[in-house]
Amino acid sequence: MAMHIKDNLPFNIELLYSPYSNDGRRFIPVFWETEQEIDKNELIEIREMVPLYINFYTTETTELSQLIIETSRFNEDGEINNIVISSNTLEPVPLFVREFQNTENSDFPWRMGYYMLNVQYNGKLYYSGIQVTPNNLSLQQVRWIHQALEEITSGICYELILSQKGYSDDNLTDTPDKWYYDYIRWILSEKQNLLACIEYIRLHWHEEISTQYIVSNRGGKQDTRTEKWSQSYSGISYNKGIQPVEYELIKKKKLEKNNPQNQWIKNILTRWKAMLFTIHELVENDIELVEKEIRKNEEQKNLVIQRLEGINKKNDVPEGFKNDQKTVLHSINNQITKLKKWRSTLFNWNQAVLLLNGLFAYVLHSQIFRRIDTNNRKPFLKNRYYFLFNELFEQGNQIKRTDGDIRQYKSILKPTWQIYEYFCLFQVLNGLRKIGFLPLYGLPDDISDLQKQGIKQGTKYIFSHEVGEIHIYYGTLLPFSPEDATSTDRFYSQSSHRWPDLRLDFYKRTSTGGVEYSLHSMVFDAKLSKFKYLYRADIPNKAFTQLNSYTAIQHLDSLRSVVDRVCCLFAGGEDDKEIRKVHSVTFIRLCPIQDQAMDQGLVLGYSALVNFIREWLIQDIGLNDINF
Repeated sequence: MAMHIKDNLPFNIELLYSPYSNDGRRFIPVFWETEQEIDKNELIEIREMVPLYINFYTTETTELSQLIIETSRFNEDGEINNIVISSNTLEPVPLFVREFQNTENSDFPWRMGYYMLNVQYNGKLYYSGIQVTPNNLSLQQVRWIHQALEEITSGICYELILSQKGYSDDNLTDTPDKWYYDYIRWILSEKQNLLACIEYIRLHWHEEISTQYIVSNRGGKQDTRTEKWSQSYSGISYNKGIQPVEYELIKKKKLEKNNPQNQWIKNILTRWKAMLFTIHELVENDIELVEKEIRKNEEQKNLVIQRLEGINKKNDVPEGFKNDQKTVLHSINNQITKLKKWRSTLFNWNQAVLLLNGLFAYVLHSQIFRRIDTNNRKPFLKNRYYFLFNELFEQGNQIKRTDGDIRQYKSILKPTWQIYEYFCLFQVLNGLRKIGFLPLYGLPDDISDLQKQGIKQGTKYIFSHEVGEIHIYYGTLLPFSPEDATSTDRFYSQSSHRWPDLRLDFYKRTSTGGVEYSLHSMVFDAKLSKFKYLYRADIPNKAFTQLNSYTAIQHLDSLRSVVDRVCCLFAGGEDDKEIRKVHSVTFIRLCPIQDQAMDQGLVLGYSALVNFIREWLIQDIGLNDINF
């Protein structure tokens, strides 16, 4: 039976939105004697991403009391990082505070869902929980967004966590508990990052300036060491006492590739290649076992078929026996189908491992790498691609290499703000389709990988039309100065906000059939907020300052900003208008319509979004003669 707070519990737990105000103060109302008795309908709701504090105090003085709250944070070993709070603290304990940057509190401790909460008091346990709900969107709206995204690509709303516990329905492949299966799935989820690192290492070697001293009769730079050498026995004997001297020790600078960073990368490549070859051999062995099992089932199938053919020729065989044999045949066929599917999966995994192993071997046997030594001591890695490559290697090593390891990659829900970003991205892509632009790059080839790795920052899509192309960049960080802009991506911004969610660049079609950038761009930013938090007429807030700063994006070929329009796609509240313009920023409320029309796939703001893109093409770029 549930124990309510009126039952004189020896402790109180209250949640606060501010440590200095009673606004939003809420008590945990009910506890249960066992975890199984918890009724989720009686749990209080916590809004996602809202600043939160907690008070835990007991009515009696005791040292044997603590509060343990389950979170969605995991450590490197796949164990939950629970929040543990002692009773009778002097001030409310912060659970999540937005102002804390670069700390563990900057990561909201819960995703959408239910989480356990228990109190240990004088050797007795009391159980309760909290329900985390999305901010500014209803549960129905978020579930609709989940369904819409999952129809595009299964698993996009989830991320993989190496853990003993999953916080959602685990739809991943049901595989045996073998460490190298986990390793393959992990390495496939990081395939794009890994290939990017390898390509950079192959083309852009890290070079360090080294100082060398050589004896020369042509002169050169000198320092105190060269002066000492001329007076030393070596210098005097080299010149055989001749004055003035003919040979001098000179100082030279040289770009050296055989440096500790490249040596460490060679060490990683060598070890990783050996690891991949080991995995290849293990998977090859598993494929042989599966094929053996398939042959065994095929033999049994043939025996059953022969038996059925003999039975059908006889008239005195009971119908029940015939049906039994048909059931056996059906079961064997199902088992063969399952085994063949698993064999296909193992074969594809094996091919992926072999290709990656071959790529590592190719890099290791390149002409430059042959002249580089192997270093077993990890240096300080300055280059970000070297750092990421090492980080990926170390992440892979965390996966246990023991058969029967109960840890598997489990899927947990991504934060709602990130899912809303994905939702806005695909609404923009759908809008481009609606006005006649067709996907040329990025879709659909890359979409199958989204369930493994999500949409990575810097992902690029290209949509094509007879008049030109629109290049879409998701979450691309722009360089600060013109000098840092690359030859391929010539954009930069000297604003403090240089990371828009979406940037659309228009490339006009040339007479030769190619495309060239037309100095016309547009920016979209997704905000899971109400309008009142995005703009204030009296005081410019951080959100509007960020949005307005995107107009500072420039291109190396232009002396002015190339951003024609900035649009904020926001979830909004019931009282917010669908579209409004404030100075240089247009706000469009984009969310599923909360009524029966949700079943029809209607999205509030979608028509306004399509018209916004259409107006950009016609009014700003000047494509007046095209019927979009």
